[in-house]
Amino acid sequence: MPKTPCDDDPPQPRTPQHALAAALCAIFVSLGAAAPAQQKLAEPAKLKEMREIYTKELAKLKLPILNQLATDLAKLERQLTAENKLEEAIKARSERLKVETLRLSLGAKATAAISEGSAAAPNSEPAVEMKEFSIPMGNATLQGRLKRPASDAYITNWVTTSCEANWSGGQIVPGLYDVYLDFDTFWQRSGGQLIFEELNQDFHCAIPGGQKRKTMKVGTFRLGSALGFTIKANSKNRYGIIRLHGVTFKPSAQQ
Repeated sequence: MPKTPCDDDPPQPRTPQHALAAALCAIFVSLGAAAPAQQKLAEPAKLKEMREIYTKELAKLKLPILNQLATDLAKLERQLTAENKLEEAIKARSERLKVETLRLSLGAKATAAISEGSAAAPNSEPAVEMKEFSIPMGNATLQGRLKRPASDAYITNWVTTSCEANWSGGQIVPGLYDVYLDFDTFWQRSGGQLIFEELNQDFHCAIPGGQKRKTMKVGTFRLGSALGFTIKANSKNRYGIIRLHGVTFKPSAQQ
């Protein structure tokens, strides 16, 4: 029977030519394996640009839906609170905060899309500028023991933590706004602390007593494209004699 190569045969001696060929093969194999990885990492600039444009345009389409949903959830939360269904109201509030956080994020993307679109296409509609605006006292939904005269001139009687004034809806330009309070506390022992909330932001502000009508900056908020603003009393208010005449939002220099 003719002899065939097998594992028992002694290894053949390697020549320098064999070693060089093996080294070259190894180099070619490694280059071939690396090429697809490099192609995968190299993303065309146009592809990235298209993705960003799509994301921002989609944000503009989603905003009106989220604005309406946030408004409806705020109404549901107030309704459940008024009916003393506190656990359900908490769940509605939690859902509203999620929606409003998403709305805030999409609002920033939509604003960027408007600004960039205006810069790239001079013949298109100009970018919408942030403007100062105020919220009327007559448009607030009141809870607790808050009082408002028939003239809707002011809101007062901030005596317990259940006292809340809520404003929702309306179309605004997203961005950072400084918040100014128009108030008076005519009695020296009046005043107290109010809590301001918008989306998932909140801050406390001490309102001094014995003040004639004045305007005071109380903080800075990042607003989405629709308002969901709340002012509350806290437990430190002894008499609640704060007459709130108005709230004004001015574009902040911190943009």
